[in-house]
Amino acid sequence: MSGVQKRILVIEDEEPLQEMYREVFTNAGHSVDVAENGRIGFRKGATFDFDLVICDLQMPDWHGIDAIKSILLVKPSCRFIVVSGYADREIADELRVMPEVLAIFAKPVAMDKLLAAIAAV
Repeated sequence: MSGVQKRILVIEDEEPLQEMYREVFTNAGHSVDVAENGRIGFRKGATFDFDLVICDLQMPDWHGIDAIKSILLVKPSCRFIVVSGYADREIADELRVMPEVLAIFAKPVAMDKLLAAIAAV
């Protein structure tokens, strides 16, 4: 699927980052939807088909890992990239062993690196 338009769900509570991701990914030719917390992200991820979910971890109303695990119960073929400023070794270790989590980036992430990870999906 490399180089092909992807349907991307961004689960991110910070509005400036939501807008930046939407602009960068759209300009790269992708279709983008945004959810402002993990609970809304789960509803969208469980309802619609996305090629990829970009997910923050520390958010109000549901932690990102809860959203990821919940989406996977309904859509086991979904793939994730985690972008978070929240460093917790235990959670990072849990994410690293999940084959559905393709990459983990610390905020702030360079957009070229994130776009390369998206292109590799």
